[in-house]
Amino acid sequence: MNFLILSRLQQGAKIFASTVGQVKANGNQCRRLSQRIDYVIEDILKKSDVLHQYPETIKTLERLESIIQQCQDFIKEFTNDLTWYKKIFYHQNYKDQFASLNQQIEQCTKDLHLSISLQSLFNRKEDENDQQKDMNEIHTKLDEIVQLMVRQQESIENLLNKQYASFRHHLDQNLRKTTDVRVAQTIEQQIQHFLPIPFYDLRVEKCIGQGGFADVYRGVWLSQQHEVAIKIIRVTHLTDSVTQEFMREIHIMHKIRCDHVLNVFGACMEPQVYALVIEYMELGSLFDVLQKKKIQFTWPDRWSIALQMVKGINYLHHLQPPVVHRDIKSLNFLLKEGARQQFLIKVGDFGLADIRKETIRQTNCNSITPPSTIGTVQWLAPELFAFGRPTLASDVFALAVVFWELVTGLIPYEHSNESVIRLAVCHGDRLVIPAEIPDQFRDIITRAWAQDPNTRSTCPMIIDAITLSILNINEHQMDSSPLVDHHEVHHSIKKDNSNNSLTTKSHSGNRFTDIELENKRLPACYGYLNYKLLSLEDAMKELQDVLEDINRFVKLAKKHCTYPNEHNLTKDESAAIYIYTMEMTDDSSVYRILNQTLRADDRTKVRPWFGYLKLLDSATSKLPKFEGTVWRGINKDVTMNFKKGQRITWWSISSCSTSADVISSFISKSSSSTLFNIECLNGKSVSSYTCYPNENDVILMPGTIFEVVSNPLSHPGGPNIIHLKEITDDEEPPRSSNPQQIQREKSKFQQLGITVAGGNDDGPEFDQLSYPQGIFIDNDKSLYIADSENHRIVKWKLNSNTGEIIIGENGKGNQNNQLNEPRDIIYDKENNSFIISDAENKRVIRYIIQNQQTRLPSIIRYFIQNQTNEQIIISNIKCWGLTIDKNGFIYVSDCENHEVRRWKQGDEKGELVAGGNGQGKQLNQLNKPTFIFINGDYTLYISDTDNHRVMKWKKDAKEGIIVAGGNDKGNSFKQLSYPRGVIVDHLGQIYVADCGNHRIVRWCEGDREGKIVVGGNDKGNQSNQLHYPKGLSFDNEGNLYVVDEENHRIQKYEKLIN
Repeated sequence: MNFLILSRLQQGAKIFASTVGQVKANGNQCRRLSQRIDYVIEDILKKSDVLHQYPETIKTLERLESIIQQCQDFIKEFTNDLTWYKKIFYHQNYKDQFASLNQQIEQCTKDLHLSISLQSLFNRKEDENDQQKDMNEIHTKLDEIVQLMVRQQESIENLLNKQYASFRHHLDQNLRKTTDVRVAQTIEQQIQHFLPIPFYDLRVEKCIGQGGFADVYRGVWLSQQHEVAIKIIRVTHLTDSVTQEFMREIHIMHKIRCDHVLNVFGACMEPQVYALVIEYMELGSLFDVLQKKKIQFTWPDRWSIALQMVKGINYLHHLQPPVVHRDIKSLNFLLKEGARQQFLIKVGDFGLADIRKETIRQTNCNSITPPSTIGTVQWLAPELFAFGRPTLASDVFALAVVFWELVTGLIPYEHSNESVIRLAVCHGDRLVIPAEIPDQFRDIITRAWAQDPNTRSTCPMIIDAITLSILNINEHQMDSSPLVDHHEVHHSIKKDNSNNSLTTKSHSGNRFTDIELENKRLPACYGYLNYKLLSLEDAMKELQDVLEDINRFVKLAKKHCTYPNEHNLTKDESAAIYIYTMEMTDDSSVYRILNQTLRADDRTKVRPWFGYLKLLDSATSKLPKFEGTVWRGINKDVTMNFKKGQRITWWSISSCSTSADVISSFISKSSSSTLFNIECLNGKSVSSYTCYPNENDVILMPGTIFEVVSNPLSHPGGPNIIHLKEITDDEEPPRSSNPQQIQREKSKFQQLGITVAGGNDDGPEFDQLSYPQGIFIDNDKSLYIADSENHRIVKWKLNSNTGEIIIGENGKGNQNNQLNEPRDIIYDKENNSFIISDAENKRVIRYIIQNQQTRLPSIIRYFIQNQTNEQIIISNIKCWGLTIDKNGFIYVSDCENHEVRRWKQGDEKGELVAGGNGQGKQLNQLNKPTFIFINGDYTLYISDTDNHRVMKWKKDAKEGIIVAGGNDKGNSFKQLSYPRGVIVDHLGQIYVADCGNHRIVRWCEGDREGKIVVGGNDKGNQSNQLHYPKGLSFDNEGNLYVVDEENHRIQKYEKLIN
């Protein structure tokens, strides 16, 4: 039994129970959920010694862990002081979501064969009673909820003056830019440098910090419903030169995306308001955490935090040009809780040197104190007291002082004045490091605050030193039973020639230590990608001469491989991974012969392996991408082969492990061995498909390129360490000025959908839908739905249980008041009308909206009697998707002629903008285009449905670019299956309704794989499932709406506030 998963389950249940104690609503249902989770885990622990006999136990436990996390995400929304009352106000009853979570836990309980009485534990009567109690309690809180809503309104009113000024400024700018070239250029310059965020789009809440030049508030970026920190700079105006420098520095900050550097989302530059909108870190600064002492760091915490801090600074130092922070101190490192009860720390407050000086000048004009020493003297390097320029080395000195704070919990030089500090530091005196601090940490600090900046450690040196220290600590702390017992008999096979039988053999670990040391320049070997997909038996036929008794091992691999499996690998695909890790005869294991061949100068020798490589590639393409640190090792000192900045290519398949302990168990502990610490971007975690699941196996495919991050770290008496990072062929330092290409902030959505329309089976009643297709959402969150098989457009108001017919009252037909299978609907703001794709009537119609007072029921009478609400604007077209650009031009996909055309008012034919070169899969062709989307620069995104891809067509382009899918039909993360709805958010992230795979996936242009946003749990009608999703849309709060066609409903997935 894997005790790690049991520990995680216990911890997850403990965290969930703690969260339950903080909920402001639905407490009874939350507590019931927590009790059931505790009861199930208690029974699992009692029977852990017998559960291992069931082959699916580990996967079921992992599924249970995932469900507990879903429960945590769901109820956390009821603990947030800023949002819980709004959730209750807008959606009072969450019965369905609780029911779905309980059903999933019940199913796991069944699958684990526990001796729990399911009928007793999952008592539906208790659920009904809990729900009623929760509703009663909500009723008693009506006054509180209303007061909170009113208070929210009052808070908004308090900001009206600033918002009024902001609105006025932007309206004035928009008017002037049409006539004043200089104003237009200024606005365009801002957009190129950063994302301008109007002050009226920000809600400023609690003040959480005050620095030397700015006040920091917790707040909300309203249009994104994203919790942020708002840093309002204390200046009243900026000169042109300072403004230009301000924009330049914001541009640098805005484009940086690093796990350990604070994200800058955008900036506000308006008269009287200069502010940065940055990532919110709920635990605050490291200084505050250390001084408040509410959190007690363990030594593993301290090592992890130190490593993260230096990685953040190292990232800044390696930008082109390098960024010197200038103000490193514990106040400028921010923390929040990360995954698995660890801490995530990021460096902030870098750059903005000129704006700091300008702020100090405006707020303290008579100051004669050198600005560089204000508030930071405790962290200054000795050379800066002589008014030297800040350097990378002075940053490292300051970091050493922060490390001292981290390990002591004290304030540096707390009882000394600035003159004493200056004198002591310049004479080489340093803070006292207590005797109980580990020698490794003491040495790291001492080297980093050396008096001579030329002899100080660099960031890469500190990273290697911390990594090596963590490795040694883990080695000494291991108990008597190692993580991987290499004396244990595995499933590996060795042929016994004496009796022609099969015997087991112990694993030698050569997959991890088989490392190429020559940095060869070989021709790329990707021909297998175009090879046909074969069974494992057929793929291995050409290898019988080089792999002894391979047919026998193929049978064994297919017998022992993981099948069925959670990633939908076929049996042949799963066996292809399994056979790669098998030990056969001493010299002819698959991995050994294959990797020797891949490293050979004669590339023709690889051809017989094409069938197997294609099968292995198909298998790994279905596995999630692994990004993170992995390890390899070799029983040699190879440090002379690797130099800082060198780029190398490994042509073989590289087996790595996420655990350094696994690799250490294969190599000697002497200085004659080497560990590779690799920052991996495109790994594939295969551990659940190999002979050795304990080894946390991650593989990198042939042709992976690495850069040596720093010179090798030699360690007397222990293994040497070489730090590599994976790079792409064309990788450059981040220099793009396009925010959409830089910003990768991923919106997260609640995994349990809320049914906001339909969901009452297929039918024509007012509370039903029938195979809905497209959708439009207005600012009031009213839904306008193409209810296709009911031949009508229906409107569902927010929180309504029924819809109202807008068009199609008289059923199927081709008269002016009839529709025939409408597919899509969009809103033309300029003409206050809806545009509808009336597909089977082969026409596009405009429906003119009447004044609100005459909407219903008089609108229907008017519509029937006068027949003037509708205009046929395009005829004789097999239309499907619609979109409209900012000029009011309409774009229509024609799925019969495999093209998209743009129509201006009065056009008879429209202008071809995509496809139109016949049905096909070339880049200038389409194959049944359906839903389409256009962005602000007139770039079209097209669901090329029968080519199983999404294409991007720039304005006036002759061919498109594949931005999602395009790898044939399939369910891997590289593939799509009959994509339909497509929308693009403000960050350039592409959301696709992957119809045949019953999921919504997100792709960023340039990604090789998509990521599941919602769905992907097989087809079904549970709240975490979809069945042939079609149209997609966002509301004005960033919540995602999905047309769930064969469930005849619209699902809303609420955006989580990170």
